[in-house]
Amino acid sequence: KHAYVHKMLKKVKVDFIASPFLMETASLFSPKKKGRIFGLFTNVQTLVRSSYDYLSQHELYNGTLLEFVSNDHVLANNYVTRLLSGRWEDHTQPLTHEDYTLAQSIMREKFVIVPMYEQRALVERMVEMFGWEKLSVPCIYGYPGGTRRRLKRELEKLHQQQKPPNTDLEHEIERIIYEHNVYD
Repeated sequence: KHAYVHKMLKKVKVDFIASPFLMETASLFSPKKKGRIFGLFTNVQTLVRSSYDYLSQHELYNGTLLEFVSNDHVLANNYVTRLLSGRWEDHTQPLTHEDYTLAQSIMREKFVIVPMYEQRALVERMVEMFGWEKLSVPCIYGYPGGTRRRLKRELEKLHQQQKPPNTDLEHEIERIIYEHNVYD
């Protein structure tokens, strides 16, 4: 928002913007000011739960996780598909297959998608594409010797996140998240 309000894209040439706010970042670009989106996406269960945690911690949502996933909040109902298909504001209406097809097309044409556990590969690709200093990668992620151990830890963490629910309530929450996010 700061870059948009202060018209920073008109004042300087920007090589890179990092932001978890896709809508706000996308508003900085136009057909004349193009950009490429590098997306690190997590699975829908983690995305919805993270959204709930963030909103709850910042007192932007006061209900339970079950209430959050059961209502029509845009972050709990096909967030990515709604955003890409232009159905962001109209989140109470069901999405159609055409909305999904449009979002899928945009994703294929405009995004470079990398799973969360391959962040290093994404940074390496960006360094190569933009001609940045290659030494920046080890500064962020360490040298390749530690990569296998790190990847193993990240895969183990991902596996733990995907363990079956241990309570009826957790099972119900997971069921509702999947039901409300069939397009994501």
